[in-house]
Amino acid sequence: MIRLRDGQDRQAWAFFVDTYGPLVHGFLRRKGMQEADVLDVTQDVLVAVASAIRGFEHGGDRPGSFRSWLFTIVRN
Repeated sequence: MIRLRDGQDRQAWAFFVDTYGPLVHGFLRRKGMQEADVLDVTQDVLVAVASAIRGFEHGGDRPGSFRSWLFTIVRN
C-alpha cells in the first residue's frame, strides 16, 4: 500500500485495482445499486483513494486496517 503513494507506480495501482476493485464492486452491488452506478462509484472511490492515500496510516499489527479505511471511503 505504501507504493500507492507514488501516483506514477502503475504496477502498484494495477495490483490495487485488480485486488480491491472487485471487492468494492461486490459491496456496492449487494447494497442494491445498478451496474452503471456501481461502475461510476467504483471509479469515484479509486480517485478518492488516490487523493487520500498519503494520509493513510497503517494500524501496525491490526489486521484489516487498510480495508476498514477503504470501506469508510466506499460508504461515504
